[in-house]
Amino acid sequence: LNKLIPFKLTKGQQKVLNTIMSDVQKNKPMSRLVEGDVGSGKTILALACALATVQTEVKNSKHLQVAYIAPT
Repeated sequence: LNKLIPFKLTKGQQKVLNTIMSDVQKNKPMSRLVEGDVGSGKTILALACALATVQTEVKNSKHLQVAYIAPT
C-alpha cells in the first residue's frame, strides 16, 4: 500500500488496517464500521481493505465480494 499512496499511514491507521486484514483471512463473514473525523484516513483504509478482499481467493469460490457504502 505504501507504494501506491504518496504518504505514510499513521500508527492508528496501520493498526486498523492490520486488524481488518487479519479478519479477511478468517473463514467467516466480517462486518466493520470505521469511524473517525474528516481527514482521518477512513477512505484510504476502506479502499485498501476492499482491494485486499477482492484479491483473496477462497476454496470453492472465485473471490470474495465487498460492499462499499459511503454517505454523500
